[in-house]
Amino acid sequence: MIANQWIICVVVGTVIMPAFGAADEPAVFRFTRPIEVDGLSQEELVAVPLDSDVYAATRDGFPDLRIVGADDRLIPFLIRRVSETRTHKVQKSWTATDPALQPLENNGMEIRITLKSQDPSPLGLRFVTPLQNFEQQVRVFATADGTESTLVEEALIFDYSKFMDVRRTEVILPATTAREFRIVIDSLTSEQESQLLVMTRSMTGGDESSRTEETAIQRRPFRIDRIELWTEEADQSHQADVIQAWPVTDLKVTQDAEQQQTVAEFTSRRESLTGLRIVTSSRNFSRHATVQVATEVDDDMEWLDVASSTISQFQLRNLQEEHLTISLPETRDDRLRLVIKNGDSPELAIDAVEAIGHRYEVVFLGAPDLHCRLMYGSQSANAPSHDTVALKTALAENMTPIAGALGPQLELQDSGVVKAPDLKTLLNNPIFLGAIVGVLVILLGWGLYQASRRIEGMPPEDGA
Repeated sequence: MIANQWIICVVVGTVIMPAFGAADEPAVFRFTRPIEVDGLSQEELVAVPLDSDVYAATRDGFPDLRIVGADDRLIPFLIRRVSETRTHKVQKSWTATDPALQPLENNGMEIRITLKSQDPSPLGLRFVTPLQNFEQQVRVFATADGTESTLVEEALIFDYSKFMDVRRTEVILPATTAREFRIVIDSLTSEQESQLLVMTRSMTGGDESSRTEETAIQRRPFRIDRIELWTEEADQSHQADVIQAWPVTDLKVTQDAEQQQTVAEFTSRRESLTGLRIVTSSRNFSRHATVQVATEVDDDMEWLDVASSTISQFQLRNLQEEHLTISLPETRDDRLRLVIKNGDSPELAIDAVEAIGHRYEVVFLGAPDLHCRLMYGSQSANAPSHDTVALKTALAENMTPIAGALGPQLELQDSGVVKAPDLKTLLNNPIFLGAIVGVLVILLGWGLYQASRRIEGMPPEDGA
């Protein structure tokens, strides 16, 4: 009896005790890749960019990244966005003073402008006008050393607000050292259709026998309040995140006639996406678009809105404008879709979807004799707690890291690295637990059976 109880205690202890220590078991990583760095003659900062393979296997926030040395020692590192130095430019504008005006034939107008000594060379002109629904041709000439040359042969300024929210009143100028400019605006008086339609109906009895429609023509001068000149000046240098293109796959476009919308569904490899650009052969449209990501709610897949914007593309005469990129809050979802509202307009053709997003890199302190590797991909690993003060101090002093690279990706069991036993996963396996419970039931039953036999074989007590 005592022996059987001892066996049961041993088996139960064997099963239960690892459960208490499972939380302290080392995390199991799926992949490893060697870190390749050339030309290290002393300790240096090393920056290694992450690629799509790393994004696809890691969790949000990269808690399952490790840099390990040849002696299996963890090496402190930082994860940061890749950035570059850019010079910020600001636009500086000023009003042209004392313009000289002269009417031309065919209702045109000539405007002469002379720069002051302190004025910089302009990069463009801006016509400030209160008018809407207009279209004017503009030519610009420049005079330098007594010789006039053509700067802009033909430009179009316009406002199409009657049809769409599109307006352009700027003319870009090529680089020039000229200080005198002659601006010619052709057909200064516009002939436009009035929004008031004059309709005359001839009625016979109660029925309409004929209808005459007349278009009222408005003739109005193209009023200019002032002409502004502008240039750009460098403000200051700053660090800006590098944005790169990331591939999308499995693009599927459907036209939902019932909901009057175009739906484009696709997948990514969990890169850090910050924007989507639509490639379309459709022209002259303006549509509302929503970006959604797949999420699991109560074991069901649902689509969650993460961003929305208006996409448009216009090609009318000299008008060439497009706004086809939708900005996203940084997301690493692998299933996304784009929903475009068409209304009663023709369906939108989606030829491709291009993704853009941040790049990340790991930064650590390298040495000539340091051989290390990147390990990643774990469902249980927590973010390491490293002493990174030295790394942060060096980066704050604008030290430029030496570029490193990742070698080929290897499955961990094929890399020569010994896997840590994953007892926590084993204990969560229902088959394993079922087998253990079955063994315990058998042993417990056997112990009870042996105990009952011993009781039956015992002599009866006196007086029984």
